[in-house]
Amino acid sequence: MKKYSSIPGRGLNTENAAKDRVEYLKNIGINIPLIADSRLDTEVIRYNVESYVGSIELPVGLAGGLLFNDNDTQEYTFAPIGTLEGALVASINRGAKAVSKSGGFNAIVIHQKMIRSPMFIFKNLKECSIFKNWVNQHFSEIKKVAESYSNHADLQTIDIVIASRSVSLKFIFTTGDASGQNMTTSCTWHAVLWIREHFVAEMNIEP
Repeated sequence: MKKYSSIPGRGLNTENAAKDRVEYLKNIGINIPLIADSRLDTEVIRYNVESYVGSIELPVGLAGGLLFNDNDTQEYTFAPIGTLEGALVASINRGAKAVSKSGGFNAIVIHQKMIRSPMFIFKNLKECSIFKNWVNQHFSEIKKVAESYSNHADLQTIDIVIASRSVSLKFIFTTGDASGQNMTTSCTWHAVLWIREHFVAEMNIEP
């Protein structure tokens, strides 16, 4: 495996640190002059992006290197991440380092989905079974409520898992071009509130 090389100044969001990162990419044959030609104030975006290198109307952080294996060839790949979500690029970089130092990756795309899995706890297994059947019968209503809190989230299905006195509802969404972590959390939370209110009213069972 090739030696892992860290991006310069990961913890710094200053103009000098950004220039160092752009120069680092240039030295390994990756030129980003249009991205680097940014008028954003690094002080303003300090808590919105990590490893800042420029902008495309949004602050862009540098994610990588991520070691990609293509048959007998290995290559460190990098990705500019346009985001206003603090800690996102830092999280990606930690994962990229762990994957790279573990030998890299190869992959195929099977599906795109975002899952949220709230749990309801009941007094006994019978109540769990009643709740499972109720949720299945009211899926179309739950879907309508969940999707009303986003323009992009599409609730595909709810997989239901009973374990002892608990019931986990796996809300499975597609989220368009977005990662969808915040939107699916919001959609699921409002669906959970709706489920609890209507289940208790109809079945007189309190989770």
